[in-house]
Amino acid sequence: MDATKKHIIIVGGGFAGVNLAKALYNDRKFVVTLIDKNNYNFFPPLLYQVATGFLEPSNISFPFRKLFQGKTNITFRMAELLKISTAEKKVFLSNGELFYDYLVLATGTESNFFGIENMKQKALPMKTINDALELRNYLLEISEKASITSDPAERKKLANIVIVGGGPTGVEVSGMLAEMKKNVFPKDYPELNSNNIHIYLVDAMPGLLSTMSKKIAGIYI
Repeated sequence: MDATKKHIIIVGGGFAGVNLAKALYNDRKFVVTLIDKNNYNFFPPLLYQVATGFLEPSNISFPFRKLFQGKTNITFRMAELLKISTAEKKVFLSNGELFYDYLVLATGTESNFFGIENMKQKALPMKTINDALELRNYLLEISEKASITSDPAERKKLANIVIVGGGPTGVEVSGMLAEMKKNVFPKDYPELNSNNIHIYLVDAMPGLLSTMSKKIAGIYI
């Protein structure tokens, strides 16, 4: 590494991390290392379409190494951040150590379970592509179970879907599930009566999309 250039480490390859790396493309004053535990960037607003089977993961993801091809001052390392030593200006990774001049943490957010331990253990989050695939597989699994059970109470339980969070993602997931109930389930699962499938959207606020203006919220609903 050129000692005359400052080394910037960016931890996290989401919107913030990638946009910062793009802003530093070919800047001769810096060398940049982007670190992420995955080898791809993805588009979170469309995770719900992966979770409901309308898109494949490849449709919303792109490899970091292709993204940075030809950018001579940017490198990528697939690793997890374990520890930071600010005194040494060094990060400890799952596959080595790196020194830095500037460190940027752009690791995003985690699912909020509102301190409800039971929900944390039982609910399915939707923050990553792996989460979306797990949710898609779970929906298929419970649909198969509901289609063959002879117990009305069990079928009713399996046919109840609860989404927690009335923001854009919750509304979009609910809408996609409603579309599946109307057009997909009657064809794919003729054993099920789609009228028995119930979708519940739960939020602590009195209305949906409470963080948005009424004009923008009206586009979603």
